[in-house]
Amino acid sequence: MAGFARNRWPDSAEYTSHYETFITMEWIAQDTDLRSQLFWDEFALKQAHFLEALGPDRNDVRPERREEIIRERDEALKRHKRGPGTLQLLPSLQERVRSLAEPLKETVPNLEWEYEFYYRDVSGFAHPSGWGTALSLSGSDDSIPTVECSPRVGYNAVMLNGGWLFRILRCWNRKFRIVSEDTVNEWHREWAARSRVAEL
Repeated sequence: MAGFARNRWPDSAEYTSHYETFITMEWIAQDTDLRSQLFWDEFALKQAHFLEALGPDRNDVRPERREEIIRERDEALKRHKRGPGTLQLLPSLQERVRSLAEPLKETVPNLEWEYEFYYRDVSGFAHPSGWGTALSLSGSDDSIPTVECSPRVGYNAVMLNGGWLFRILRCWNRKFRIVSEDTVNEWHREWAARSRVAEL
């Protein structure tokens, strides 16, 4: 079992990323015009921030593209009446989840709690394990602190919570209809086959 938990880190990181993406998609679907614009405006702010961090002397960004990025940033700031340095327009991930769980309280009363439990387990495994892996590859001569999660933690974070992710995804998708039920079923079957875990 040596190294099992560490080898599960990429899978756990993917679950974390997919979950955050699905939450955002569901949240946008509640008010598509307004929230999709908010999403793209935040992207414009962050894109300009990273462009400026690269510095003005980089020649791998065309001058006209650089001007376009800055213009989109300025338009987003003006649209939302925000000042320079603003990078976040979307509500927090937890606030987005709360708005998704609210309409389902009668049919799935503990959905918000399920989200928190799932996300804490998966991201709690992915983040420290990922940093430990990255630091161990840095080539430093100094002692590098690494995090070695137990095989049980790795198994729970990836295998068990993969099935849980599909349960929560189904709850939300029945209400908001982001993708077809056939698509979710196909995703679930593919995951079950690849992970060698029986469908839950």
